[in-house]
Amino acid sequence: MSKTKKTKNHKVPTAPSVEATSSVRVLVVFAILLLVVIFITAIITGKIQLGSGGKANTHEVSYQTTEILAGQTFDQKEDHYLVLFYNVNDDKESSMYQTLLSRYQNVDNALPYYLVNMGSEFNHIYRSKENKLDTNDPSELRIASSALVEIHNKEIVTTWAEDNIVEYFTNFGK
Repeated sequence: MSKTKKTKNHKVPTAPSVEATSSVRVLVVFAILLLVVIFITAIITGKIQLGSGGKANTHEVSYQTTEILAGQTFDQKEDHYLVLFYNVNDDKESSMYQTLLSRYQNVDNALPYYLVNMGSEFNHIYRSKENKLDTNDPSELRIASSALVEIHNKEIVTTWAEDNIVEYFTNFGK
């Protein structure tokens, strides 16, 4: 009879492969670079301020609350207000109206006003070749160019076409 020698198969622990070690190093370097980019971006945007001595950033933030969508023309909380429809993306027109409105809001008895950016894609369904402002249904409103409407008790009571808007704001309160 022959004797067979039984040997046990033992697994010998081996060192991690070179490929695994190199992959881990690449991931660690990538993570560090990502953190550096995030940190630099935060400094540039002002989210982090270096050298502030532990003092919190206390500058005042104001929000634009007067811009509405054309479909919200009749949905404002006031009973009596103005809505100015114009293309905010037109620099010349935008600058002119912002100047007029800044003067207007300082006049006694000035009505609250809301702005509708007709250059916005959200308002594209209200753009037209001709104004249609003689409606109290927002879905029927159509604006060809700049227009100003006076709303009283959820109804349009007065309208001004593009040429008359400047005159209205210039002469208001005189």
